[in-house]
Amino acid sequence: MNTTTKFRTRCLVLLVLFLSLVGMELQQQQTIAQFEQRNQQLELSLRQEREQLHNVSKMAEEQTRELWAEVEKHQLDLVAVGRLLQQSRPLAPQRPLLAARSGRRQHLRQSFLELRRLVDSQQSELGQLSEAAQELFRRSIPSGSPCAGEMTSGFGCRVHPIYGIGKFHQGCDFTAPYSTKIFATADGVVLRSDWLGGYGQVVELQHPSGLCTLYAHCEVLKVTKGQKIKKGQWIANVGQTGLASGPHCHYEVHRDGKQIDPKPFLASNGRPTASL
Repeated sequence: MNTTTKFRTRCLVLLVLFLSLVGMELQQQQTIAQFEQRNQQLELSLRQEREQLHNVSKMAEEQTRELWAEVEKHQLDLVAVGRLLQQSRPLAPQRPLLAARSGRRQHLRQSFLELRRLVDSQQSELGQLSEAAQELFRRSIPSGSPCAGEMTSGFGCRVHPIYGIGKFHQGCDFTAPYSTKIFATADGVVLRSDWLGGYGQVVELQHPSGLCTLYAHCEVLKVTKGQKIKKGQWIANVGQTGLASGPHCHYEVHRDGKQIDPKPFLASNGRPTASL
């Protein structure tokens, strides 16, 4: 009877682990699918901006053609004006007519130059707006590691370093020496900068993309609640506060209040800088 109970217990443990792994795989697939959907939305936005730029360029070309058509329409008059200018001295009574035609020609040239300047200005402004929108979107998505150091524990099931039992790990751990600088991985606003139970001292940021990031077990906090933060800004130092077996930065990414795997957002494992 004792052997049967042990066998059933082992089977139950294996089943629980198997179901946990399946759940993790499904969650990761969902995260990747959502990330791909966001990329598709960005591509759609860029296509719309290109279409707007194309329409403005097309309108400018049409107006330019109309102006050139107007110039060609009066080309014969301009030739006649040139001939009359050569004979302007003996034809004093016709000088008012020549002056009127010359003024009209100058007006057409001035209108054409002003239109070209307007088109060039609009194209430049559209290009700057498109670049600014892309930069704002890029800076609102967490990317890169929060600090220098090796990632020693990833998202998912693991043996808890203090309790010694299997427990789901809701973020990534980056082992680094005490006082190593921790940087914001995206633009945002500080939601929390204080003590949070087993997390110890934490900084939590809300980003314009709708995501949140959390940096835990900090030694020193460099920001305050409500403060606006730029991507790559120094926000805390690595420590061992809360339930931690050694100095490290515990890093989480949240969507709709739930932890998701930060790995897809870790664009690089190098030391983050202000140009992240």
